[in-house]
Order: sequence, then C-alpha cells, then structure tokens
Amino acid sequence: MNNSYILIDYKKELMRYVQEASQLFAKQEKAAEFAGIAGDIQEKLDVFRPSLMFYGVYNAGKSTLMNALFGEKRAETGDVPVTHKVTEYEWNGYRLADTPGINGPEQDYQISLQELDKHDIICFVIDNSESHDSKRVAEEAVKILIKKKPLITVINRKMETFSDEEDRQLDFAVREKFHENLRREAEKNGIHGVEKLYSFVTVNAAKAFKGRMMNEPVLIENSAIRDLEIELLQKLKEMDGLRMLAAPTDQLIAAVKSLVAWVSAHAADDAEREVMTYLAELSGKKNSFTQSLHSKVRRQLQLAGDAAYQLALGGQDPRTRLDALRGDLEKLLTDQFEAIKTSIQSDLSVNDVLRSRLEQISLESVPSPVRDKQSFQEGSVGDAEKRQDDEFDISGIAGIAKVLPVVVAPPPVKIILPIVVTIIEEIINAYAKNKRLEAENERLRLQVEEANRRQQEVLQKQMIALQELNTQIRIGLYKTEEQVMQMVHDGIESLFGPIEHNLHANMKQADSERKERQNDLAELNGLLEKLESYRSSLV
Repeated sequence: MNNSYILIDYKKELMRYVQEASQLFAKQEKAAEFAGIAGDIQEKLDVFRPSLMFYGVYNAGKSTLMNALFGEKRAETGDVPVTHKVTEYEWNGYRLADTPGINGPEQDYQISLQELDKHDIICFVIDNSESHDSKRVAEEAVKILIKKKPLITVINRKMETFSDEEDRQLDFAVREKFHENLRREAEKNGIHGVEKLYSFVTVNAAKAFKGRMMNEPVLIENSAIRDLEIELLQKLKEMDGLRMLAAPTDQLIAAVKSLVAWVSAHAADDAEREVMTYLAELSGKKNSFTQSLHSKVRRQLQLAGDAAYQLALGGQDPRTRLDALRGDLEKLLTDQFEAIKTSIQSDLSVNDVLRSRLEQISLESVPSPVRDKQSFQEGSVGDAEKRQDDEFDISGIAGIAKVLPVVVAPPPVKIILPIVVTIIEEIINAYAKNKRLEAENERLRLQVEEANRRQQEVLQKQMIALQELNTQIRIGLYKTEEQVMQMVHDGIESLFGPIEHNLHANMKQADSERKERQNDLAELNGLLEKLESYRSSLV
C-alpha cells in the first residue's frame, strides 16, 4: 500500500537533477560550460507555477481537504465560517488557494468569484449532506464551466454509516442530485453534455488528514485522497501543465549525454574504452527500452480503458475487456523482454572483448518479469487483497463492481419516443370533446407523463453511473500502470544488472584516475536513468 504523494514537486525534483549534473560537470572541470545551460533551464522553470483553487460550500471541508494534501494543519478549520479572504499556500511546487464559501456573506462571495480566472484547476467542494441540493450551488458550478476551467467536484464524505453499501448509495444520491441541478442550469446557459466537462471524486478529508498526520497507510488509502491526487495530476497533464517541463528536461538530458560521451572517450585504453563505451550504450539501451515499454504499456491501458467504457455505454459488462487486458500485458512484457535479451546476445556474439568478460553470465537464467502464468491469470473482483504486492489486478479495479449494476440495468418501463407521445396526445385531444372519456383521457395523459418521468430517471442514473465508472477506470488503470512499471523495473534490473556488474568487476585493474572516471560514468548513467523516468512522467 503506497503512502507516497502522487502530486510530487516536479519543479523541485528537476532542480535537484540540475544540481546533481552541475556537480558532475564540475568534477570534469566543465562547470563554466554547464553554467549557461543551468541558467537557461532555471529561466524556463521560473514560469512554471500551476495553481489549484478550492471553492465551494461553506463548511463543506475545503480547508480540511487542503490540510489532508499538506499532511499538516496549515489552513484554519471550524464548524462556522473561518475563511473570509483568499489564502494562498505553496505546496509541492503548486499554488493552492483557499477561498470563502459561496453561501456566505456577499463580500466574501465576490472575493471568491474574482479568483476563478487566476487558477488553472478548480476543486469545487461539497459534502454529502443536503448542502449540495440547491440551485445556488449548481449556478456557481456552471460559472466555472462557462470560464472553461478544468473542474473537479469533490464530495467530502463528512457523514458516514457503518455500511459501505449505504455510504455508496448516499454518495450516488449526492452525485445524481448535483448532476441534475448542474445539467439544468448549464442548459439554461447553452452548455450541453455537461457530464463530459467535469469529474467527480469522493474523499473523506478528515480521515485523510488523520492518516497523513499519523502516517497510517490504511487510513490514507481508505480516505481516497490519492484518487483526488491522481485526478489532479491527470487534469494537469490534459491542460499541458506538466509538459512545460519537457523542454528543460530534454535540454538537461542532452547535456548529460554529451558529458557521458566525453568521459567515455578519456576514460581508458582501447580495450577498456570499448567496454566502457558498451556500458554507456547499455545504459542508453536500458533507458530507451524502459521508456518504450512504458509507452506501450500506457497505450495498451488507455485502449483497454476506452474499450471498457464503450462496452459500458452499450450496456455490456466492461470487465470482460479489463480481464482480457491481463493476458495482453503478459504477452507484451514477455515478448519485449525476449526481444531485449536477443538484442544483448547479438551484441555479445560479435564482440570478443565483451564476450571474454561475460563468460559466466547466461541470459537464459534471467527470470521473466511476469510471474508464473497461473498466478498472473487468477483472480476476480473482490479478491485483490489476497494477491501478493508484485502481482497486479485488472478485474478488481476499485469501484467498478459497485457502479456496474446501474450502468447495465435495463429501463423499468418501455421507452416511449417523442413521436409516440405526440400521437397519443393527438388521440387524447381528438376524443377530449367526448365528456364520457375525460377520465380515461386524464389517465392516459398521466400514464404517458409517468412513463417518461421514469425513463428519464433511469437514464439519469445510468449517466451518473457511467461518469463514475469512467473515473474509476481512469484511477484504477493509473494504479495498474504503477504496478506494471514496478514489475518492468525489477525485470530490467535483473536483466541488465548482472551484465553491468560483471563488466565493471572483470575489467583489468585500472589506476586511480581511471577508476574515478568509471565511477563518474556510473553516476552519469544513473542520472540519465532518473531523468528519462522523470521525462516519461510528464505526459
């Protein structure tokens, strides 16, 4: 169970890599050469400052939610309104704004309204009490949509029962009512398809804050605060927020690669240089293979998620596609690792210097990153907790089983199309002149209205369930991606690690300067590996 933050300080992390590179350049007496590169990167980082605004109903838990993200009490909380101005906080490289509630004093409300244009993502916080069920709340949410701001509606679960099923039903009722109010107000403003314009996340802010303060992973996981962080991260990626860091990252990678080439060229005699050159190539091959496989895994997950959602739209069980994903990923990992083994074996077969130093290594003994096929394919919804940490579960994505019955449920009444309604109404009108049929006319009219009301009610429930299903699929696939890439990382280390270790260990005794250069190369290649992984996380 992961207790780490999803929303890391990407800017600070890149600056750490810049500092690490600066030290390595200085060791090679190339500090002046790197200074200009570092300054250019710093200028690009200075403009990176994504901001998140927490907005919504008074006493819904905005400040508690922010404290849960911080992992400490920084925002004031209370049962009466305590936020009367916009308070900004710096956290993990992000600017977070705590604003007054929309149902407070008019002066406070105007302050909050003026803030909407200043921030990249809006977290609209309501709770699972009756506070969400008002026209005013929907009107304010529509104002965010009008400004075309990324909107995440956060339900703070302040009221909980002792039953997960009752909690789920309460959450769904809140979502349904809020969505209906929002849809109605949005259509008044010419906005249609509102379910595609915002996302929903349910969080227990108090539980999350307690878990972070006490370092209790179970509380953190059960609070769903990581789901909110995942959704925030996805929104940042969708709006190109993190892609601003791609250019300076690429610039740093290019600089480090140039230093690797320079150190390799001055590190040893011909035989040693050949080995060290291959070590550098091997490091590049490892990084390239990792990033390529990560892209393929991510693409396969995205396609499976889209296909699963389309199945749900058609009233079918999306888990059939998610179950098939397990086998697809197994085949992908197995095929890709076999390909890289073949590539390395080809390198060694044509190079006597390398082969003489790697006689004791057999690539055939390298284990597959995929566990035994039986354990990999076993499992169903609900038994994810029985799996080992190094096995990933597709069919057990949290939340899918809970919303699925609503998604695929058939309408309780026969759908009456508008043309049918029109015909019935014409018949009713034609016979309305006959006083003896007035009672029957009224009964038919009420029957039509009731049938259509029930139809709309079912369609509304299905639409909300589909929205929740889509969110759960996104969150679940993100977590699956984390698990798969950990398996990939372990497999890559088991494949490349022995080769790198033995090439270093079996090289002839070098003088202290050459040893130092070898260590420098190891540090540089390690930095490159971290930079490539960081670069991949930006998209």
